[in-house]
Amino acid sequence: MPKTFMSVIGWETQVPAGFRFKIEGYYKYIYDLFYVNSVPDPGAGGYTYLIHTNGFGHAGGFDLLLNRKISRFFDGMFSYTFVYVRYKYPETDGLNPDYSLRGIWYYPYYHRFHSLNLLINLKPVDSVTITTKMSFATGTPKWEYADKQMFPASIDNEDGTTTVAEMYSRDRYYSDTLRHNFSFPLNIKLSLHNYFKNSKVRWDFYIAVENILSPLLEKILPSDNVDHSRWSGEEQEAPSPIFNIPIPSIGFALSY
Repeated sequence: MPKTFMSVIGWETQVPAGFRFKIEGYYKYIYDLFYVNSVPDPGAGGYTYLIHTNGFGHAGGFDLLLNRKISRFFDGMFSYTFVYVRYKYPETDGLNPDYSLRGIWYYPYYHRFHSLNLLINLKPVDSVTITTKMSFATGTPKWEYADKQMFPASIDNEDGTTTVAEMYSRDRYYSDTLRHNFSFPLNIKLSLHNYFKNSKVRWDFYIAVENILSPLLEKILPSDNVDHSRWSGEEQEAPSPIFNIPIPSIGFALSY
């Protein structure tokens, strides 16, 4: 496990209309990070794995929070988060720094600079709650690709013969600036809830839909992932994990 030195400072206060406001900043120094370098070993016909534990990094940021916990007609929360995280694995062992992320400062794959969250619970009557959750987050790091290169490849045929064909490949490099598309999930939930008569048993029934805006955003935003055909070298769209299809759900729960 890595070691961490962390410091936090914050301020919290009550504001009118039952809201609570909080601001919090933090800094982390992370050290003794574990990493493994896979170094090609032509003599052994494979790789030599060199283990290191001297990786380190810095993480800092701040959070703003405005929330209202309990209300007859509505409550909810609004938050903004800024995050800055950089790691460094100093031992390269001869590996290409731009490809292996060794010996350079880099953003980890999950890093996002900005995140916004808005949660609103509307309560038109005692037994009904309509929950809307919206989020916005800037993109995660994205690789930069070099020009495509053609190379001859040997293909084994079913009859035992070998055919030489043209194939295409391209190298990828780390980029400090390229980012995937932003994410903007929107979830809506309708909940019906109450107590059974003359008891402490509570029942909850809900219908919900997640990622409502994903089909619209996929049409508006440019294609996030572009790959190439290894047979022709032509550009082609690749599946992207950034946006998912809308997911409906239904549920029922009993609690005491």
